[in-house]
Amino acid sequence: PGRVLFEITDESSMWVESRARPEEATQISNQVPAKIKFQNSWFEGKVIQVQHVIDEETRTLPVRLEVKNKIHLLHPGQFVEVRLKLTGASTVMAVPKAAALRNAEGEWIVFVEDTPGAYRPVDVIPVRTSGDQLIVEGLSPGMRIVTKGAFFLQSELAKSGFDVHNH
Repeated sequence: PGRVLFEITDESSMWVESRARPEEATQISNQVPAKIKFQNSWFEGKVIQVQHVIDEETRTLPVRLEVKNKIHLLHPGQFVEVRLKLTGASTVMAVPKAAALRNAEGEWIVFVEDTPGAYRPVDVIPVRTSGDQLIVEGLSPGMRIVTKGAFFLQSELAKSGFDVHNH
């Protein structure tokens, strides 16, 4: 008496608890599709509950997702990455954080490829971060940007502006 001899569980369907900022939570509704990533595996899921009480410590709202766990890779207590499509969300431009740099005036820039091997800095306005991406304004769809080596291009651009005699 008083001891659990064994516990029967069915892990073929799991609940995942995510957290959302209050302003984002208003754009999340039940049945919204979700993607859950653990290690290098992605799982399909859906929102089944958005709670209405803000967590006092994190100032976020809990969002419960249901995910099919057919290959039994997910287990209680693990950390996962969650991606949701917000209702009413608009399309945004996102660049890797490493692609955005500050110029000499302190403004944010990314390097855009004009022609193969020819790049120019373009001013952008950072809006917010999302994971390892920076949401920006100031770019048009289809622009090809430098995602690796932007710091090198910025250094080369800075060197080209220096006076040879350092006057």
